[in-house]
Amino acid sequence: MVRAAVVWLRHDVWRPASWLATGLAAAGSYAASADVSVVVILAVLPAAVVTAVGEVPAGIPRWAGMTALSLRGWRRLYRPEPTLPGGLAWLLLRLLWPLAGWVAGGLAASYLTFEPGANMGSMVAGGLALLLAGITLAGFLWVGLTAADAATATLVAGWSAAGGVAAAGGPAGLPPAGVAVVVGVAGWLFSVVSLLAIFCWLSSRGGEPLVGGLPRAEPLSSSRAADRLALISLLGVLPARSPWRRFLRAMVMGGLLAGMVGWLLLMPGASGGYAVLASLAFGGLAIPAASLLDGWRVRQGWEVMAATTTGGPWWWPAVPNAATQAVVVLAGHAAVVLWPPLVVAAVAWGGPAAMAAGSVAASVAGGVGLVSLGCILAALARARGETVLGIGLCLLFCVLWGVGSQLL
Repeated sequence: MVRAAVVWLRHDVWRPASWLATGLAAAGSYAASADVSVVVILAVLPAAVVTAVGEVPAGIPRWAGMTALSLRGWRRLYRPEPTLPGGLAWLLLRLLWPLAGWVAGGLAASYLTFEPGANMGSMVAGGLALLLAGITLAGFLWVGLTAADAATATLVAGWSAAGGVAAAGGPAGLPPAGVAVVVGVAGWLFSVVSLLAIFCWLSSRGGEPLVGGLPRAEPLSSSRAADRLALISLLGVLPARSPWRRFLRAMVMGGLLAGMVGWLLLMPGASGGYAVLASLAFGGLAIPAASLLDGWRVRQGWEVMAATTTGGPWWWPAVPNAATQAVVVLAGHAAVVLWPPLVVAAVAWGGPAAMAAGSVAASVAGGVGLVSLGCILAALARARGETVLGIGLCLLFCVLWGVGSQLL
């Protein structure tokens, strides 16, 4: 095991995603060290964890009981491919990158402020959040979610817990550090249980397989490859087609509608809350789907097919690839988060709500555009999916910092 860990570390040290996760965790640790900000901890560390883990190119055991809940056609469609062993151990080893960044950021803050023990509470809370994020990501991969869906679930759990801590303080500000930790852990566990319950419910209903094992994941080198390609729609390469992700997207749309009514119509003075909610919704749903797609095996297969396929307009390839699929996913989710403020600005034209909605729409559009541009350029440069994920999440936090300083 020690020899395998050395090989894994030698591999991971050359991954840009490892260093992006380290830098993201260090920046979050430095920001949270001045005051034990549990909101910052719960927001940054899940993003650092999913960036560091990315997609482990090794076998991760799946829970057989969850597989049995799926449609019987699962076993006809799913043909496991040989993979390197030790996927779960490799995943846990990759948690060292955000842990190193978190410790480095805290030490830097202590050195600059000349208060060596001032951020001990932040270090402890960060270690707990790191542990929760790692267990959550590994658990959702264990029950059968794809890498993109598991990353989304981890981000949703962490960011929902951060939102619960922010709401617990009320207008007076954030609650005390101890209360914030308890509320954050309780909110995290509630989110994880809810997401897992949704997955189990959808699995028990049958229908199309939820994860992996789809026909598009099979090798496309046979003579029927062209016929199979003709049957796959433009969105057919994406994990966003899974019922679990579609259900989660519908829930997020309901939350955006509630935010539209509460922040944009009833309380225009607090409209910055919708900008933060929309940015987090876009980041949690769109960035993992646009970067990781259906996994590196499927992505490699599609790239080989694209290299041997001709036809189609010069501005759009005949076979969907990583860049074109990223454009489709990011544009679709951008429309989801932008239409509520645009509707309010049109309906309440001339009133205070229209002014607030217009500024929020411009802010969200600018942030979404910046994140999307970074992801698309990285995909065009043929970066790995996990690298695209890390770039998108780093840009998202830059956007959140700008939105928070201007609108909140």
